[in-house]
Amino acid sequence: MKKRKYLIPTVCLVLPLAIGASLLSTGCSQERIDDLHEIANVAKHLGETETEENKENESQTQDPNAQTPEETPAETTQEPQTEEPETTPAPIVPAGPQVMFANVQGNAESIGNANIHSEPRDDAPVIGLLLKGDVVARDGYETTWSRISYNGRTAYVKTRYLADSDEDASDLTIGSSPIADQKIPTPVPVGVPGVAPTPTKAPESTKSPKPTKEAEPAKDPKDKELSGTPTPTKTAEPTDKPEPTKEAKPTETPAPTKAPKPEGTAHVASEEQLAKEAPLFVSGPVLDRAAMSALPNDTIPWGYVTDDRDEFNRPNGCLYYQRLYGKYNATFIRENTNVIYLTMDEGYEGGYTPKILDVLKEKNVKATFFCTYDFIKKNPDLVERMIKEGHVVGNHTDSHPSGGIPQYGMDFTQEDIMRVHNYVKDNFGYEMYLFRYPEGAFSEQSLALVQSLGYESVFWGFAHKDWDQNNQPDQAVSLQRVTNQLHPGAVYLLHAVSETNTEILGDFIDNARAQGYEFGYYAKK
Repeated sequence: MKKRKYLIPTVCLVLPLAIGASLLSTGCSQERIDDLHEIANVAKHLGETETEENKENESQTQDPNAQTPEETPAETTQEPQTEEPETTPAPIVPAGPQVMFANVQGNAESIGNANIHSEPRDDAPVIGLLLKGDVVARDGYETTWSRISYNGRTAYVKTRYLADSDEDASDLTIGSSPIADQKIPTPVPVGVPGVAPTPTKAPESTKSPKPTKEAEPAKDPKDKELSGTPTPTKTAEPTDKPEPTKEAKPTETPAPTKAPKPEGTAHVASEEQLAKEAPLFVSGPVLDRAAMSALPNDTIPWGYVTDDRDEFNRPNGCLYYQRLYGKYNATFIRENTNVIYLTMDEGYEGGYTPKILDVLKEKNVKATFFCTYDFIKKNPDLVERMIKEGHVVGNHTDSHPSGGIPQYGMDFTQEDIMRVHNYVKDNFGYEMYLFRYPEGAFSEQSLALVQSLGYESVFWGFAHKDWDQNNQPDQAVSLQRVTNQLHPGAVYLLHAVSETNTEILGDFIDNARAQGYEFGYYAKK
């Protein structure tokens, strides 16, 4: 194009001279002269046009509006580029720097207990626990993280916990090694889907604050303070206690449409797998007060269980916490059998407990009722009926403090639990042995304390938003939900103030039995 830039002006100057010379030498006709003048004018016009283009587009190499027949569309259309396949793919990391993994095919053996993360980041959700001796299929690693296959999905573990292994491992399964004394970071708690609550540090003080409580009813002459054994350290008794506001009974809703009753038997483990998982349900020794004081007291919430499940439909979160805290006689899930357990929380009476007891009697099912001190004092006839009809009455504390009981320290926690324990023992002749944390909020220190008081801490593998009497869940949807989440060893948490739970209870029992499950009695270990 640069050659043309100088060629056209030259033609414009030379061509008229050549024409003039031709005319002088040849003596052409007037018609010929006119033709030559026309050629000269065209050449001059081309020169002027090119000069203007050069001034306006000095940096361009061609005029997009002045294509010649020789120019093809290929000059303006980019050729498709062929990308070579990547040989070292990088995982998608939602936040933080990208981490490149080298492709490695081989098995690795855990040399220690380690958290399994959903992404190669310390702050990524913890989705499982790798126990010492577990063999996993490793397909990539870099300096810090290794990429493994965990229950059919890609997961990540710190490389320092793995060593090459010749054992066959196509996928990581739930291990059976007992938890070592090695400190494992607290995982992201299992809670409301999409929400990762941050553990709350308990206030460090010698005197534990006490929750605000409403005026307590007049004392019953039989209400003996802290009698019996064990005797807790006595602190100043709260002047009042919380009592939920009793809402008006919601408008009656139509009876639910029964969910289809599945046929078949419960999908449970073999004898070999039951033996392999047996250490999960073995409690450790009771700690003394000094050892308990050294344990962390950060509040750990336990709420709704997520949909991350194993091949038996058991929540992996329950299995993970069972590994961590089963040594304190805490239960998040029971053995992998077709026996499941029904528990009902009784913070106050909403008017449905008599009907619930009627359904349980009709279906021949034994349940566990976790009752607060206030419920027991105000409804002695219902408590007496529970005991008489073979149900378990569990301890749900006196104060039921908002935010959980660990925040108030060991002295307050012990007194709060034993106040209920001793009242039931003295007035009903019944020894309580099961405990449920208010709001499911616990700490490692409080678990050890509750164990030392002779209790088993019972959590759950199913719960739903059923406690608001003015906003009850749909009955048909709830029936389908409780049925779909059946799994071996399940512990169900239902609130007895719920009309929905009351109406679907009989159908749920029928659906569970149709799948091969049976409801067990929660006996003392």
